[in-house]
Amino acid sequence: MNDDDVEAYVNRVANKFKREQVVDSKTGNVDMRFNQMAVDQDYFIPVRDPAAPDPISTLPGATNLSEIADIEYIQKKLLTALRVPKAFLGFEEVVGDGKNLSLQDIRFARTINRIQKSMIAELNKIAIIHLFLLGFEDELQNFTLGLSNPSTQADLLKIDVWKEKVLLYKDLVSDPGNGIQPTSSTWAKKHIFGWSDEEIRLDLQQQRIERAVGEELKATPTVISRTGIFDNIDKLYGNVGKPAAPGATPPEGGEPSLGGDMGGEVSLPPEGGEVTPPPPAGGEVTPESKNKNMNLLVETNLLEGSKILDLGQGQDSLGEISKELDKLLNS
Repeated sequence: MNDDDVEAYVNRVANKFKREQVVDSKTGNVDMRFNQMAVDQDYFIPVRDPAAPDPISTLPGATNLSEIADIEYIQKKLLTALRVPKAFLGFEEVVGDGKNLSLQDIRFARTINRIQKSMIAELNKIAIIHLFLLGFEDELQNFTLGLSNPSTQADLLKIDVWKEKVLLYKDLVSDPGNGIQPTSSTWAKKHIFGWSDEEIRLDLQQQRIERAVGEELKATPTVISRTGIFDNIDKLYGNVGKPAAPGATPPEGGEPSLGGDMGGEVSLPPEGGEVTPPPPAGGEVTPESKNKNMNLLVETNLLEGSKILDLGQGQDSLGEISKELDKLLNS
């Protein structure tokens, strides 16, 4: 067969075995040129010599599944660019009771903190421009922006470091028993805490002021005897006055005691007994007859200027009103 006719012949043979055809969406015609063969279709390779061996051989499968060094290399490059630990994305199992993960978390938090600092700097610029455009020129520096801490492990590590420094400081400034400290407090603050001379001087001044404040707080009961916070409570529920001694006559113009008679005499009860008031002059026994004047404690009496409201007057008024009603009804 001529070389120019080979391609047409092979396509004609292959088209007999193809089960699907591709339709061009623009023209609507069947186009065989872009009909990709599926994995379950056959490949047609023309050969000149029919006695030539088959150039296609089946390869054994699943023999190189463990050879993924190239995939791991690409994965490491991806994680290195992301700066995210493998365990956070599920590519690695957590070992060592989480200690390795906590250390990785600290390194990851430092990376996030650097990103947050850059974001806060740019957000500050945006906020200043926004406030300036709204006319708040006096508030351009009167705000603070912040982002949440990405990790608590870093804070816990700082706390542990400070604990060790404080314990070392106490050991250096404490007396071992011979009356001589290992170091002075100034040397320990300078070399353990890293303070400068000015910071040490400022710390001593602050301690002196705080000690003076503490002494002033101790003297508060003698300096401030009454704050006035409970005046309204004392006025409502406190004692009106001290109880009078037995047989004593109240001073003229004095206020009667709560619940007592406005001017009557009260006989003292015998030991273990109760006070028995005299029976009323005719009529049945009522609460008003037992207590002639049932007094009520009020906060302010605008009518009489007294703290005791006499209910006996109201009882007398009610009696007069009932009499007048009887006259009108019986007339």
